[in-house]
Amino acid sequence: MMGTRFTIGLMTLLWVQHAWSQVAGYTPPTGYRAFSLELHGGAVAVSPSGRLAVARGRFGGGAEITAYDRIRPEGRQVLATISDSRWQFFGGLAWRDENTLVFSENGDLDTVFEWRIGAGVAPLAPEGSIPNAADVYPLGSQVLVLGADGPN
Repeated sequence: MMGTRFTIGLMTLLWVQHAWSQVAGYTPPTGYRAFSLELHGGAVAVSPSGRLAVARGRFGGGAEITAYDRIRPEGRQVLATISDSRWQFFGGLAWRDENTLVFSENGDLDTVFEWRIGAGVAPLAPEGSIPNAADVYPLGSQVLVLGADGPN
């Protein structure tokens, strides 16, 4: 009986806390706009011209990245989508230029790739060479990769 009351109480507390956490409208500062991207993913990147890339991980493999022509949902078009059965999770995603993305795969592959839209994907490091590859940052002809190593 105590367990049932505790469970009901905990569920009520979590529901009430969630209800209170919703903000009824956000007013951005002057000069900024707020709107929903209407997309879901684990990593996003925006190019200088406003192209959008969204990465979606999949635990069992087949994670994907989709590139869009713009951020705003109205009239948004898919430029390209890539996927690989070995990709599980993406740590970082960044535009090198208007047609090239660099990204880290931190599932079983633990490496960094470069995707030239329309030309394909190429590894920038050997598989397993960057354990726990997290964020990426293109810097000229180089790519800096942040590793998120834990207490293993």
